[in-house]
Amino acid sequence: MPFQNPTGDWEYEGTYTVELTPDADMSIAPPDADIFEFKVTIHHGSLHTVLDAMQFFGGPGETYPFHWSIRRIKCIRNAQGKLLWLNSYYQNKIFC
Repeated sequence: MPFQNPTGDWEYEGTYTVELTPDADMSIAPPDADIFEFKVTIHHGSLHTVLDAMQFFGGPGETYPFHWSIRRIKCIRNAQGKLLWLNSYYQNKIFC
Protein backbone atom coordinates (compact mmCIF):
# COMPACT_ATOMS: atom_id res chain seq x y z
CA MET A 1 0.00 0.00 0.00
CA PRO A 2 1.48 3.39 -0.96
CA PHE A 3 2.21 6.00 1.71
CA GLN A 4 -0.63 8.37 2.56
CA ASN A 5 -0.16 11.67 4.35
CA PRO A 6 -1.94 12.25 7.65
CA THR A 7 -5.28 14.00 7.24
CA GLY A 8 -6.47 17.03 9.16
CA ASP A 9 -4.34 18.91 11.66
CA TRP A 10 -1.55 16.82 13.18
CA GLU A 11 1.57 17.16 15.30
CA TYR A 12 4.85 15.33 15.69
CA GLU A 13 7.42 15.58 18.48
CA GLY A 14 10.91 14.14 18.38
CA THR A 15 13.78 14.02 15.93
CA TYR A 16 12.86 14.54 12.28
CA THR A 17 14.54 15.20 8.94
CA VAL A 18 13.15 17.54 6.30
CA GLU A 19 14.30 16.90 2.73
CA LEU A 20 14.18 20.16 0.79
CA THR A 21 14.46 21.34 -2.78
CA PRO A 22 17.79 22.94 -3.83
CA ASP A 23 16.26 26.45 -3.77
CA ALA A 24 15.08 26.23 -0.14
CA ASP A 25 16.72 28.60 2.34
CA MET A 26 18.73 26.38 4.70
CA SER A 27 19.78 29.34 6.83
CA ILE A 28 16.43 29.46 8.62
CA ALA A 29 17.07 26.12 10.33
CA PRO A 30 17.85 26.22 14.06
CA PRO A 31 21.55 26.66 14.86
CA ASP A 32 21.80 23.14 16.35
CA ALA A 33 20.27 21.43 13.28
CA ASP A 34 22.37 19.03 11.22
CA ILE A 35 22.44 20.00 7.55
CA PHE A 36 23.69 17.59 4.89
CA GLU A 37 23.12 18.48 1.25
CA PHE A 38 19.39 19.29 1.14
CA LYS A 39 18.42 17.43 4.31
CA VAL A 40 17.93 19.22 7.62
CA THR A 41 17.72 17.10 10.78
CA ILE A 42 16.11 18.64 13.83
CA HIS A 43 16.92 16.93 17.12
CA HIS A 44 14.30 17.17 19.87
CA GLY A 45 11.92 19.30 17.82
CA SER A 46 8.31 19.33 16.80
CA LEU A 47 6.13 20.22 13.86
CA HIS A 48 2.51 21.24 13.68
CA THR A 49 0.20 21.40 10.70
CA VAL A 50 -2.90 23.55 10.42
CA LEU A 51 -4.86 24.14 7.22
CA ASP A 52 -2.14 22.79 4.91
CA ALA A 53 0.61 24.91 6.52
CA MET A 54 3.49 23.56 8.60
CA GLN A 55 5.18 25.22 11.56
CA PHE A 56 8.47 23.73 12.71
CA PHE A 57 10.16 24.12 16.08
CA GLY A 58 13.68 23.26 17.13
CA GLY A 59 16.57 24.48 19.18
CA PRO A 60 16.91 24.27 22.96
CA GLY A 61 13.49 23.75 24.49
CA GLU A 62 11.90 23.93 21.02
CA THR A 63 11.97 27.72 21.28
CA TYR A 64 13.12 28.32 17.69
CA PRO A 65 10.12 28.54 15.31
CA PHE A 66 10.75 28.36 11.56
CA HIS A 67 9.02 27.26 8.35
CA TRP A 68 9.55 26.51 4.70
CA SER A 69 7.00 26.83 1.94
CA ILE A 70 5.26 23.50 1.27
CA ARG A 71 6.56 23.61 -2.31
CA ARG A 72 10.14 23.60 -0.98
CA ILE A 73 9.61 20.47 1.12
CA LYS A 74 9.99 17.07 -0.55
CA CYS A 75 9.33 14.90 2.50
CA ILE A 76 9.67 14.66 6.27
CA ARG A 77 10.92 11.54 8.04
CA ASN A 78 11.21 10.54 11.68
CA ALA A 79 14.50 9.44 13.30
CA GLN A 80 14.02 5.87 12.03
CA GLY A 81 13.54 7.06 8.43
CA LYS A 82 9.79 6.43 8.34
CA LEU A 83 7.85 8.92 6.23
CA LEU A 84 5.78 11.38 8.23
CA TRP A 85 4.72 13.54 5.29
CA LEU A 86 5.33 13.46 1.53
CA ASN A 87 4.78 16.29 -0.92
CA SER A 88 2.33 14.90 -3.49
CA TYR A 89 4.52 16.21 -6.31
CA TYR A 90 7.22 13.76 -5.21
CA GLN A 91 4.86 10.82 -4.56
CA ASN A 92 6.39 8.65 -7.30
CA LYS A 93 9.98 9.82 -6.98
CA ILE A 94 12.60 7.30 -5.82
CA PHE A 95 14.45 9.54 -3.35
CA CYS A 96 11.58 9.98 -0.88
